[in-house]
Amino acid sequence: MTFEHHQFGFLEFTAEHVIRFPEGLIGFPGHQEYLVVNEEETEPFRWLVSITDADVALPVLDPLMLLPRYPIDMNEETTVFLVAVIHDDPSRSRANARSPIVIDNRKREGKQVILDDESYPLSMPLLVGAEGGA
Repeated sequence: MTFEHHQFGFLEFTAEHVIRFPEGLIGFPGHQEYLVVNEEETEPFRWLVSITDADVALPVLDPLMLLPRYPIDMNEETTVFLVAVIHDDPSRSRANARSPIVIDNRKREGKQVILDDESYPLSMPLLVGAEGGA
């Protein structure tokens, strides 16, 4: 299958590449099928790209890059991402540490969960020393 995305061009994929979110994601309840796209120019970010709407592409990153003791078990069967907001001014870039995306790699199914622990911020600076940063 092929999907054209304005940021990434033509993306070729098979059904095995699609990750289903039966409940959608926060803010995107009607978007249930995504691809994880790796773009060398934007590493360490990866992208969750909706295959039904070329306007929906969420930058995500591994929570362990920011929080070495993240409370969700990550292993070969589970991938966890934090949704990020990337700004031209890197000191304003943020990640949502309280609502991670959890993907079951075997089922190719994911969901966004909300952690009860308020010590994980909704808007965590990505750079050490940025306002409110680590």
